[in-house]
Amino acid sequence: MKKKIIYYCADIDPTRNTSLGIYKTTKEILKQLINKNELELNLVLTDNNKNLFSKFSCKKRIIPKNNYPYFLNKLFIYPSWANKFAKEEDITLIFLPKGHVPPIRKNKIKYISFIHDLIPIYYLKKGQIKYLISSILLLLSARYSDLIFTNSLFSKKQINKFTSRRIISVPLGISNVRPQTPPLEKDSYIFIIGNTSLHKNLGKSKDLIKKYNSLKGSCYKIFCSSGNLTEEQLAGYYSNAKFSIFLSSIEGFGLPFIETYNYLTPIVFNNETSLREIGKGLPGSCNIKDPKSVFKAMDKILIMSKKEILKIKSKLLKNYNWGKCGDIICKELIKINI
Repeated sequence: MKKKIIYYCADIDPTRNTSLGIYKTTKEILKQLINKNELELNLVLTDNNKNLFSKFSCKKRIIPKNNYPYFLNKLFIYPSWANKFAKEEDITLIFLPKGHVPPIRKNKIKYISFIHDLIPIYYLKKGQIKYLISSILLLLSARYSDLIFTNSLFSKKQINKFTSRRIISVPLGISNVRPQTPPLEKDSYIFIIGNTSLHKNLGKSKDLIKKYNSLKGSCYKIFCSSGNLTEEQLAGYYSNAKFSIFLSSIEGFGLPFIETYNYLTPIVFNNETSLREIGKGLPGSCNIKDPKSVFKAMDKILIMSKKEILKIKSKLLKNYNWGKCGDIICKELIKINI
């Protein structure tokens, strides 16, 4: 007999306030779990985001539309409906792939969360009060989840500071798409991974590339995504870049590290947090506080052979893939007893 679970996606919507990375991860994990013979998934959606998950062939429960503010829906209304659906379907397990465990919990239900990172807490410690609510939600999830999944040993260590709950690190993966050729000439630019968030160090990355060009007499252009690229466009920019550069101060996982190698483009990366974990022993690691270290990493990347790049790609995809991720999560969900 299959084990029935609720896969709670009511608050997953990249057009509102969910990152594209969490949305993609949520979908890929869902794909894996649907294909497991041991599980029967009940997908909880809203009228607003049901089209984002329309292609998935599993039972869907749609939360009725209402006129309440989104924040109230997210915290109380949507989770209450999930609890109601669980009672109706006699389900004792709710999996929350975005990580936020609802304040209203039922005694006969186990709540399983996927906490991707604690970056809001990183900003709160730096005095940015706007991250207070999201930080509280993460801390409550860490404390009250019956089981926690996360995506790196680094994140596991961070979450472990706030909870005694069991935490399991699972590898994420990538989705192959056909690259769309970008308007920039191949090998003419360096792809900066990151957005305008302070921890991504976008400005620092641009300055270091300009200094490198000046020191070496090179003329690499700079490209950084505005965040509105399709997956095919993003793949095209990865595959046509001379190399990528990822100098983020903190990363819960760092999926672009694997994505760029998947399209045979090596990467210069900050040898800290989860990037150190993924890139252990690989060329391109650097200390972002030391420009000479960054330039040395760039030099190493530029002399890599295609054979070396292919070898690293093979190693990364063997360790980090959705099949492995799904197998671990499925195994743990089956083991849970009420």
